[in-house]
Formats: sequence, C-alpha cells, structure tokens
Amino acid sequence: MIVLDTSYRCTQPILDAAGKLTGYNTERLVGTIDGLHKDLKAGKKESGQSPTLVYAPSDETEPWMIADMIEDAGASGTQLREISVLVQKNSELPIIYDVLRSRNIPVELKGK
Repeated sequence: MIVLDTSYRCTQPILDAAGKLTGYNTERLVGTIDGLHKDLKAGKKESGQSPTLVYAPSDETEPWMIADMIEDAGASGTQLREISVLVQKNSELPIIYDVLRSRNIPVELKGK
C-alpha cells in the first residue's frame, strides 16, 4: 500500500482545514485499515492563509454574499483572476454565475 500524502496544490492551512472536515466522514478508509494514516502535508513551503468559514442566512442569499466577498477582495487589492469559487455540485454554478455577471464581476464558468 502506498499512501499519497503530499499535496503540491494547497498550502498547509488549507490541508489542515480539509483534514478536520474529512475526519467526520464515516466512509473513510482511515480507521478501517490498520496503519493507514492520511495526514496531508503541503509540498509548497509558503504558509498561506487559513480558510474562513462563512454561513449564509439562506441558499438564496449565498450567491450575493459570494459576490460581496469577491468585490471586497478586489477592493483590497486581490486580483480577481486569483479568486475561485468551488462548489459541491455543478447545479450550484448557474445562479452564482448569474449573480456575478449582474454585478459586473468578470467570471469564467468551468465545469461539465
């Protein structure tokens, strides 16, 4: 068994947050196979920022909150091309896309 435990795409704070979330997954192989550990380590040496968990009051307001956050980041100097919005299901993309377009935020939709 070879465990792939180095990520070259994410910084350590992102991997640590993801590890906390996936630790609640009851269908993981970790814990069912003796000696299997999946503590991901960053291959990048940059520190990076820790993710922030934000709750939207409703599914309907979430796209608008995302747009607000993107506008705030742009106003603070973040290049908009450096921002990505990741979703669990592709069906969530059209409404986010429409809201960003309505706010004149440049957006490129990628997915199936």
